[in-house]
Amino acid sequence: MKEVKARITTNNMASQKVLEQNGFEHIETSDKEFEMNGQMLKFITYKWTNKSLF
Repeated sequence: MKEVKARITTNNMASQKVLEQNGFEHIETSDKEFEMNGQMLKFITYKWTNKSLF
């Protein structure tokens, strides 16, 4: 089994849609906020798992 993780920021709606449309599942939203370009953001983590037996 193979796994890919992706971490994006909460303001990146386009990437969230792309990940979800490609089979990634939301596994975590960070509790910690940070400032980037004047915005307070959090990280969102997604995971994709290849469940193939090959």
